[in-house]
Amino acid sequence: MDNLQQEQQNNKLKINNILAAVIALLLITNIASAYFLFAVKKADNDSVGNKEQKTADKVIDNGEGDQSSPTDYSIDNNAGGALEEESADMENKNLTESEIIVEWNEMPIITTSCWPVFDYDTARDKIESYNKKNNENTNADEYLKKFNIYKSGRVKQGIYAGKDLYILTFTPEWPSEDMLFRVIKNDNELIFLAKHSDEPWGPDAEIFTVNDKITIANLETEDEIQIPNSKLKLVKAEKEPLILFQTLDNIKKLFKYNGEDYVYKENNGDCFLAKAKDGTVRYYYLSLDFLGEREGNGMIAIIPNVLKIDWNNGKKNQDEYTSQKAGCGGWFSCYNYAGYITGHEQLKETGTTANGDKIYELKDNDFTLEGESESVLRSMYDIYYYPEAGNKTAFEEFLSYHPIIYWQDPFGDYMELRNAKFQPMAECGKPVIYLYPEKEIDVSVKVNPTGGFSMTEPAYGNGWRVKAEPNGRLYNYQDQKFYPYLFWEGRGLDYHRPSEGFVAARENVKKFLEEKLERLGLVKKEYDEFIEFWLPKMQEKKYYFITFIPKEEFDKLAPLNISPKPDTVIRVFMDYEGLDEYVKVKEQKIITPQRNGFTVVEWGGVLHK
Repeated sequence: MDNLQQEQQNNKLKINNILAAVIALLLITNIASAYFLFAVKKADNDSVGNKEQKTADKVIDNGEGDQSSPTDYSIDNNAGGALEEESADMENKNLTESEIIVEWNEMPIITTSCWPVFDYDTARDKIESYNKKNNENTNADEYLKKFNIYKSGRVKQGIYAGKDLYILTFTPEWPSEDMLFRVIKNDNELIFLAKHSDEPWGPDAEIFTVNDKITIANLETEDEIQIPNSKLKLVKAEKEPLILFQTLDNIKKLFKYNGEDYVYKENNGDCFLAKAKDGTVRYYYLSLDFLGEREGNGMIAIIPNVLKIDWNNGKKNQDEYTSQKAGCGGWFSCYNYAGYITGHEQLKETGTTANGDKIYELKDNDFTLEGESESVLRSMYDIYYYPEAGNKTAFEEFLSYHPIIYWQDPFGDYMELRNAKFQPMAECGKPVIYLYPEKEIDVSVKVNPTGGFSMTEPAYGNGWRVKAEPNGRLYNYQDQKFYPYLFWEGRGLDYHRPSEGFVAARENVKKFLEEKLERLGLVKKEYDEFIEFWLPKMQEKKYYFITFIPKEEFDKLAPLNISPKPDTVIRVFMDYEGLDEYVKVKEQKIITPQRNGFTVVEWGGVLHK
């Protein structure tokens, strides 16, 4: 009996031990599972949270090694995306009625269809209304599918809280650069944020509900960024360039600011930039006291400045210099950096700025770029310096005027500054050439003005070879940069000014040009750029005689050869004269060309000085 009881107790003990072991095993398994799930979730969050930074570290280095294109972030809209957590002080910000705070995706997420954003019936009705008003026949389905749509974030505070915010990019049917809009989807309504968007045009103005009051409180980058270990700051340009960060090529990371974000620099464009919270780009320029006062947004290339420099001979500089590429018409341009300067051994000190920075010139006046037949200085003297009246300054005297000088920025790169005295007086006199193929193609462009060139942009060489896009953007193979058009300037075009033309009062010149240029075949973007350049030069006299050189005559003065051959070529060249009194002239006959197929447009004029 005792043995039986002992055996029962032993069996009971064994069962308890087994149960305890099973329970322990279950506890360990649950703990391990929970830890595993936590680790996986954390890894996923870290992966998404650091996606932008890991890509930047991989693709955009600090100027060392390969710098290839950023990774494509395009994924399906339904894939979702981690949202940035805003700081507590921003979330608790006391908003005004017009302010909103957005919870941002790490990067804009492209949608695979326009229909999750646009309500077809609503958009179709609005486009049909637009068609009736403007006697057009825009197809709603085809038109809406031209938008590239990115889910950017969700409104977290303020009006429309809980609604999704989108970035829309769009290539207009008329020649223009891509446009960028920010909209909030509110049921079947798209709220167009006018303060944060390009101006709507055509059907765009109909399909959106425009709100010009809403401000996104947590979108913008800082107005000024201090450069580490430097007394200099970067100042944000006033105008947003309307570019998505993920579309940029060949950029390098410079330094981190505000503890988390980076400042970058374009290798080809020589622009400083930062990424806004929604993945768009902001441009910056250097706060350089010795450059003097800057006008506009600080990024326009055509305004020279008197530099505050003491030359080594004891004299103070009195000349104006350009710190940016000599572009025309005010199109966006950044600093002109001399990539051919690789070290101090190529330079000699020639002066000092007001704040103590060194100014340099080439040590070797015969320094020549690889592949060029003339030296840098001789090229400036022979090609760019060509006064209209009087004799040319001798080359030796030209060198004494410090024609090209250099300043080293905080990152070790050399900025090139050119003496405006030896830039063409008609620097932006045009002409410019726009190319609008029906599809992206390689194009060869050659122009042969009878008096030769005084300036070209980009460098002409034996002709321009570019990749042309339907929206007019040109990629120049020689310098691997993008341009809105090709610019050339000729010397001494010899022609007889037509006696037929028009006389317009000074206050009516703008309206006159708008009307006549449209009749000559220019679209709004083109004649706006024409007027932007020429109108300020036609304000001194009470009246202006204006005439246009016939295309057949201009073809003789400056033969233009383009391959492949375009379907339509429009060349508009204006001449004018200021008048103290109104005179009656025989009106010039204007024939409006039709823009069909691959279209080339050129416009220019005689710059009277």
